[in-house]
This record gives sequence, structure tokens and C-alpha cells, in this order.
Amino acid sequence: MRRIVIAAGLMVVLGFVGACAKQEAVEEVDPVEQAWAEFREAVGEVETAEEKMPLIREFISEYPDTGYAGILAGAVAYYQGHAMEDPVGAHALLEETLAKNNDPETRFQIAVALFPLAVETGKPADLDAAASELAATRELSFPELIDVADLAVDAEHWETGATYATRALDKSTPEAFLAD
Repeated sequence: MRRIVIAAGLMVVLGFVGACAKQEAVEEVDPVEQAWAEFREAVGEVETAEEKMPLIREFISEYPDTGYAGILAGAVAYYQGHAMEDPVGAHALLEETLAKNNDPETRFQIAVALFPLAVETGKPADLDAAASELAATRELSFPELIDVADLAVDAEHWETGATYATRALDKSTPEAFLAD
């Protein structure tokens, strides 16, 4: 069920990304933003995972230290890890990207995409460390807490799952939800 939700979410995001019109800049365009715009256009013109992955791999390898690496982490896990049935390759790409990124927000996004691949391939992964790193900069949102709890439970990491589910429960009031 989780893969279907992730796949549907990725399809919406990549569909939106591909459908966005190329914006003409009045001022100088940041090279990363220009590369992102070109990437969005290119990925919008292809349909299959085999066509999308080289574009995603090229972009994420060129700009691993940007927030876009976090946005694309789920696409790597889905397209390469699942659609192309290469979880080892997807894991390697995301692990390399994670090592090159210093932003706790982006590192958390990458770690969330990387964790199921690590479990599937038998590689070590510490989702709690990524969540704690982000929590040191800001409080985790309800959906982030639920994501960590769900992933931990799926991997039978019961203690971590219980910890994050309890934290999510504390945020399950209308006031906390609105504050999120």
C-alpha cells in the first residue's frame, strides 16, 4: 500500500514538474534553478523509468547538495529501486547523495527514501539518526513522525516505531495539527 501511495505521489509531482511552463527570468538565473528548469522540461518529455532515471541520476549527481536532491530521492527509490528492480543501484545512488548533502531537511528526505531500500538490500540504515538530525533544527511535523514510525514498523524496528508513533500521538490534537 505504501508503495502505491509513494508511486502515486511521485507521479503527481513529476507530472506537475513536467507540466510547469518554463519561466523567463528578467534577472540573472541561478545556475541550479536553470538546471532544475531544464531537468523538469526533459523529464516531462519522457514516460518510462528507463528514460527518466538517466535524467534523474544526472541531475542528482550534479547537484547532490541542493534541496532538489531530497525532492528526487523518492523518484530514485521508486523508478530505479522498484520499477527497474534495482534496489542496490538506487541504494548506492542515494547513499552517495546523502553523504554529499549537509542540509538536515534534505538529508531527512533522502533518508526516508533510502531506508526501505536499505532494509530490502540488507544494508545498514539509521532512520532515527536522520530524524534526530532534523529534530535538532526544528520540530518534526506530524506527517514526518508518522513516516518514520511507519517505516520503522515495516522494518520491524519496533522500539523506533513506537517512539515516533508516540510523538505523533502527542501531535494528534486539532491545535497541534493546525500549528504544523
